[in-house]
Amino acid sequence: MTKARDFAMMLGRTEALQTGDNVGLLDAETIAIADSADITPVIGPAGATFYDSLGLLPVADLTAGTQAFVGSNKKLYISNGSGWYNVAMINATPTLTTSPTGTIALAAGSATVVTMTASDSDGTTPTLSLESGGDLFKFATVSRDSSVVTITPRSQDSATSLGSDGSATLTFKASDGIGVASVVNTFTLSFTTNWASATTNETVINPSGIGNGDRFGWGHFGLNTDGTYFVCGAENEDTDNSDRGKVWVYYYSGGSWSEQATLAPPNADKKDYLYFGVCCDIDGDGDTAVVAASNYGTYQGAIYVYTRSGTTWTYRTRLTASDGGN
Repeated sequence: MTKARDFAMMLGRTEALQTGDNVGLLDAETIAIADSADITPVIGPAGATFYDSLGLLPVADLTAGTQAFVGSNKKLYISNGSGWYNVAMINATPTLTTSPTGTIALAAGSATVVTMTASDSDGTTPTLSLESGGDLFKFATVSRDSSVVTITPRSQDSATSLGSDGSATLTFKASDGIGVASVVNTFTLSFTTNWASATTNETVINPSGIGNGDRFGWGHFGLNTDGTYFVCGAENEDTDNSDRGKVWVYYYSGGSWSEQATLAPPNADKKDYLYFGVCCDIDGDGDTAVVAASNYGTYQGAIYVYTRSGTTWTYRTRLTASDGGN
C-alpha cells in the first residue's frame, strides 16, 4: 500500500471494504470506543484497533495497512509493515467547568466572581467567550478578565428603571476552533428590606383625586414580602362611574413611596357601583396583583388579575366562581 493511498483512504476517496489491502477507516463507533475508559484493545467494525497509550502499540509482526487508534493522544496510526505512521488526529470537544455553577443569587451591592476552567485533550488552549441570555444587562453588568468573570448588580433604582425581572442566564463557552463546550448559569437578583435594622418612617399616602366617601385604604391593601410594593384600593372612587372603584400600586425606593400605576377593570366591566378594589393583594415578589369587585354581575363578584413587567402593569384575566349566583 502506498502512502498516497493511505491518505486517499483517510479522505474518503477509496471504498473501505476491508478486503485485500483496503482497510476500513475509523468510524463513529470506533471513536466512541476510544472515548471510553479502562477497556482493553478492541477491533472496531471499521478495523482500527484501540490502544490506551502510545507505548502499547505492537512493534513486532506488523502488517502493512493495519490501523490503530491511541486514546491518550487521540491519534490514528497506519503501519507500513515495519513501523507506524501518524496520519490523523481525532478532534475532541474541549471541557469546561465554572465555579460556582447552577443558579446564582446575586447580592445587591456586592459583585459575584465566576471562574472558568477549560482544557483540550490535544494540548491546545481553548478560546473562552460569554453569551448573555434574557435581560441580564437590566440588573447587572458583566466584565471578563481572561477566565475570570465578574457580575456586578445594579442599584435598585437602576434595575427598576430598566424594567428588570430579576432573572437571566449567562452562557460560558470554550472553543478549540471546531468543537464548543458550554455551561449555562442562571443569575437572580432581588432587593429586600432588612427589617431587623429598619427604622420607623411615617409616610402619609394620599393619592390625588381621592374625595370624601371614596374609602381609600378602608382595609383594602396588600404588601409584598420585602416591603417594596404596596397595593391599596378605594371601592367607592368615582373616576368614570359612581362607586366604580380603583386600585393604586406604590413602589418604595430611596426612603419614600411613589405611585407606580393605577389599576382599573376592563372597559366592558365598568359600571356604577362595581366596588372594584373592595379587597386587593399582591404576591411576595411584587409582580402579580389581584383585585376583587363585589358587584360584578349582580353581586356575583369577580377577581381581576394584573401582572407587572418592569414598571408596567397589565390586566390579564377575570376570575369568577363556577357556581356563583346573583
